[in-house]
Amino acid sequence: MKRKEVILILIIIIIVTIGLCYEISQPWVGLFDFNGTVYSRFAKNFLTFGFLKTKMSPTWDMGSVAPQNFDYYLHHPPMVAYLVAISFKLFGIHEWSARIVPIIFSVLALILFYLIVRSYKDKIIALLSLVFLGFTPMFLYYGRMVNHEPVFLFFYFLIMLLYLKYLDKRKILYLVGIIASFILAYLTAWATFYFSILLLIHYLIFGYKNIKDKRLIVMFSLLPVIFALIYIFWIYSIKGSLSDNINSIISRFGPNKIHQFTWTEFLLLEGSRIKFLFTPVISFLALWSIVSLAVKRSLNLFWKEGFIIIFLSLPLVNVLLFREGAWEHDYQLYYFLPFFSIVSAAGLLSLGKILHNKRISQILILSFIILFLIQSYLNFSSLHSFKFDISHKIAVKINSVSRLNEEIGVNFRLSVPTSWYVDRKYTVIKSIEEFEKINAVKKLSLMIVIPQEENTGLVKFLSSRYTYFTYNNFIFFDLK
Repeated sequence: MKRKEVILILIIIIIVTIGLCYEISQPWVGLFDFNGTVYSRFAKNFLTFGFLKTKMSPTWDMGSVAPQNFDYYLHHPPMVAYLVAISFKLFGIHEWSARIVPIIFSVLALILFYLIVRSYKDKIIALLSLVFLGFTPMFLYYGRMVNHEPVFLFFYFLIMLLYLKYLDKRKILYLVGIIASFILAYLTAWATFYFSILLLIHYLIFGYKNIKDKRLIVMFSLLPVIFALIYIFWIYSIKGSLSDNINSIISRFGPNKIHQFTWTEFLLLEGSRIKFLFTPVISFLALWSIVSLAVKRSLNLFWKEGFIIIFLSLPLVNVLLFREGAWEHDYQLYYFLPFFSIVSAAGLLSLGKILHNKRISQILILSFIILFLIQSYLNFSSLHSFKFDISHKIAVKINSVSRLNEEIGVNFRLSVPTSWYVDRKYTVIKSIEEFEKINAVKKLSLMIVIPQEENTGLVKFLSSRYTYFTYNNFIFFDLK
């Protein structure tokens, strides 16, 4: 790469990094910020109880808990919790020190993505793809979310790049790198299982006829089996049963008791999310590119090698197989980032070539880029405007009227962000009988009630015996 190209890449990456770091120290009150409190809780428990006592497994617990009473969470691989724990150890327990983990992996993923696309020797498509991926609201907002998607995207791109290098150079070092990267990816996200299978299919269709390397077939076939057995052993040895994980997986397959929807409703919702999270410009260019492919085969090189098919098939499997999860979480579209970025870049160039005038084509391309950046900024700002700060406010108030080692009672389940900031043991109490029985044993310091018709008796009982005050429609009873 020439110096000008490197400088341009660095400028793009620096600007994107600034966007990823926007409100990096903000409390966990944003859209889907509860994921940050979840992994922060796991990470803090690793530091509090130790990796050995927790059996290297995430736990929900708050306060002082005996190891035999740990409440384990094994619905996802533990890598993100490990990484956040390391960051907490190095920088202290803060919101920014949790968010810095996905931000680092997102920035590194940008570099790998550029190298993948650049390997096709087309600098313009590579630069446009980098701009479209880095500046989409999806990447700028969810690329800093403390969850497995941003971390897995890095390993996803790393494996793809090493795979490309191995097919080209046949060096054993690249093969070792693929295996090592897969191990880390399996520890990060379940998506690695079908990614491995997709790579196996890709190699059998596109690679084996030219490079007959059975080691790749063995590796792509055995890795998912090996790690499936490892995870089964891990979950069973800790929980003694697989039923919780099986039920969790089944609940993500399609409509359930909580979310009822049809295929039409599902596809319309995902379409509207793509338009918003990737911008209307990207949506239009991607559609144009696919139409151009059907007519003129403008992406012939990408399709011939089949890599663009992987970039499309992995997110499709992720969304269509786990429809309930995708219905509830818009960021499940995150893995579409490389596909939309590449096809949109190619679509924009093919659109420019129609005009047969270099100056007008350049103006058209620049106009699309500017319009994309404007739309991206507006949608990015909209995502950041969502603030669910009541959880944080309630937690701050609870902390101001109780002590860390005291246990409190509530007539509702604390939200995940509230429980993170409160960091106190609490018991859910629904009736007068429950209150008298539990308070006699635990000596609660505080009781918080949301006044509702079904709680009238409990509120009257408590207000006749304890002093209280109201805060944001919550009634705080001082039991001390």
